[in-house]
Amino acid sequence: MTEQMELLERPPELTRAAARRKALAAAEARAKLGVSRAAAAVEFDMPGWIERAVDALRRAASVQVGVFTIEQMRAVLEPDLPTVHELRAWGRVTQLASDRGYIEAAPRVFIPAASSNACPKPAWRKGPNA
Repeated sequence: MTEQMELLERPPELTRAAARRKALAAAEARAKLGVSRAAAAVEFDMPGWIERAVDALRRAASVQVGVFTIEQMRAVLEPDLPTVHELRAWGRVTQLASDRGYIEAAPRVFIPAASSNACPKPAWRKGPNA
């Protein structure tokens, strides 16, 4: 019997940790796809909107002294920007602003967001390049 088992391939890893890693990787892939699609749709309808929003976020962050959520910043900035119907486009705005150092994540700080049924969202603060 043990000789037969050696001929078979090793079964895939079947642990909770492996399942969690796989689920998180799939969730991250879906999130990236959603952000990319939303940004593409907004740019198709309003070319230049993403860069305009990134610059507005930079300017607003530069005068912030505390932490904030992107939802809070969006509420401040929306009167000065054309309205988008796909709010996931703000994900791309956030990514670009973070990559450029305009904002940075506040470590281990989460703030409940009204747009997500009070689910905690990461807090941000002014970045070194704001």
